[in-house]
Amino acid sequence: MDLNILYNLEALRRFSDAIYWGDGWGYDVPIEEVIAKRKPQLVYYAGDAGSCDYSSAPNVRLPKVVYMEDYWADLDERLGILEAGNFDYLVTKNKPCVDFYLNKFPRLKHILNPHGYNPDIFKFEEVEKKWDFTVCGRIDERYRLRSKVLDLVGSLDALGYKVYVKPHPGYWDRGEARVDNGQQVLAEVANQSRVCLAGCGTGNQCHMAKIWELSATSAVCFTDANPLDGDYEKIGQHVHLCDVNWDDQKILDEIRLTIDNWQVSKFYSFFNRYASIVERARDLVLDFERIVR
Repeated sequence: MDLNILYNLEALRRFSDAIYWGDGWGYDVPIEEVIAKRKPQLVYYAGDAGSCDYSSAPNVRLPKVVYMEDYWADLDERLGILEAGNFDYLVTKNKPCVDFYLNKFPRLKHILNPHGYNPDIFKFEEVEKKWDFTVCGRIDERYRLRSKVLDLVGSLDALGYKVYVKPHPGYWDRGEARVDNGQQVLAEVANQSRVCLAGCGTGNQCHMAKIWELSATSAVCFTDANPLDGDYEKIGQHVHLCDVNWDDQKILDEIRLTIDNWQVSKFYSFFNRYASIVERARDLVLDFERIVR
């Protein structure tokens, strides 16, 4: 369901001799046969719980790495996979959710590989601004700031600001392969907006990829961020930060301030180098190399 994970997996090939195994990847034979033939140094299990086969993990005698987040499948399903797989390393995009896993499974070692953006899709474009403020992303109780801001849309509209609430394209059932132009549409909407809302989500208030994706466009990203996040300082350098615990008037005032003082976003020197999907993949391969040395 996470297209960015697919981009990240594909980018691994730029920095390593990556073998893609599993249904749909070209290898339909048991993983033991692939290991015997290709002799990899490490096996990385990355995918949604319902579409990634973890059954081989207990039998793999190589260093084993698994990708997981706190917003990823049901908690019992996540814990079951970690317990049965007997993994050595855990990769996450966020830091706040990690201690829970490590306390449950003390032998796990952690690798932080934060969210990034696809520069082929999210890029700076000087186009006519249609909207002053855009709300995008799924709206439910897990995304506290989005839910609060949605209640303020009417006030912004009454003050003369042009507001757009972009419908979420929706997710899909497990087993159904669907790659659409949802990210491209989001990039176009962001470039046509002065300010876009991102927002943290899930029980641990983890940052989403939108924080980087929106910042790669000509929009200013308006968001909260978790101080416990490993990327907190870097996120603060390219967004307008707010606090989800502010009252409605304070949040409304900050949104108005961001719109009224909007100017064309500027890339920071670290941004392209640090936050692209390709650079995240390079960092992950470096972590893998340290494991197998």
